[in-house]
Amino acid sequence: MYAVSADTNDVGVVDVPLKPDFQLDLEGMQAMAVAEHDLKLVFLCSPGNPTCVKLRREDLLAVLKAECYSGMVVVDEAYIDFGGPGASVCDLVQEYPQLVVLQTMSKAWGLAGIRCGFAIGDQATIEIMNKVKAPYNLNVLTSNLALKAFNSKQVFDEKLEIILAEREKLSEALRSMEGIVREVLASDTNFLMFRIDNAEAVYKQMAEKGVVVRYRGNCMHCDGCLRVTIGTPEENSKFLELLRVTTTSQ
Repeated sequence: MYAVSADTNDVGVVDVPLKPDFQLDLEGMQAMAVAEHDLKLVFLCSPGNPTCVKLRREDLLAVLKAECYSGMVVVDEAYIDFGGPGASVCDLVQEYPQLVVLQTMSKAWGLAGIRCGFAIGDQATIEIMNKVKAPYNLNVLTSNLALKAFNSKQVFDEKLEIILAEREKLSEALRSMEGIVREVLASDTNFLMFRIDNAEAVYKQMAEKGVVVRYRGNCMHCDGCLRVTIGTPEENSKFLELLRVTTTSQ
């Protein structure tokens, strides 16, 4: 969506693809910063979708310290709550005023319907953002629901623990499917990505039978990959059973 927003506002975009391990290509980013002198913003997703993994903190620090780039660095942490303690880089915003961290209540908080996100940054940066944001961009109902959720942190922690436990169980179950699943990638999110043969055909057949996963074989470094969101124990069991049946019939 960042590229779409840039295109809507007639802002040029240059891309530096991630490496095969879904980590930053620091050399490629440095070369791009040198070649494109008018770069103003860098957007980084940690963890990424569908890449599943958070970016290495030392790599993010290297970007912030880079002498060849003096613009803003925006780190999208939509899935950060699934990444474990210390996963966020929001603790760095005071040390690096060019850093802005974006988070949302749409993922781990389960409140996508209220469309509430927030930016964490240096005070001076946030003051500038407040001057140019749309007026009344957050309604009272959304604000009240967000505050109510923040005041129910114990419930959030309990739900998050269940999702993380189910992620581990589902990952182990997929890894045990020898001859069907070729690889299960590491995950810091609420979904898993795994490689199988005939991935697109399997995706279509499962969808026809009521279990919708996502085909990601058309994304860079994701050949033969499907992405499955962690559901309830019952939903995960249904997914695994249909995956077995579908792949066996290939």
